[in-house]
Amino acid sequence: MDAKKLRVGMKVKYSSGNVVKVTHVPKLDKYEECFFSGILLETKQELYKNLVGQNVSKNWNSAFCFPV
Repeated sequence: MDAKKLRVGMKVKYSSGNVVKVTHVPKLDKYEECFFSGILLETKQELYKNLVGQNVSKNWNSAFCFPV
């Protein structure tokens, strides 16, 4: 996803199946990407199942997400 279009409140989805509601978008890096914060809404990965409903800080990479 183009990180310049990433906004607080929007929902994004990863090819892995994670759906995240964006809570904070930091300044973009030199590649115009960022690690943003968001609430994990859905996941298919066992690794993240205990984080559903939690706001995870600076964990989500803008390069691998897509608007829902």
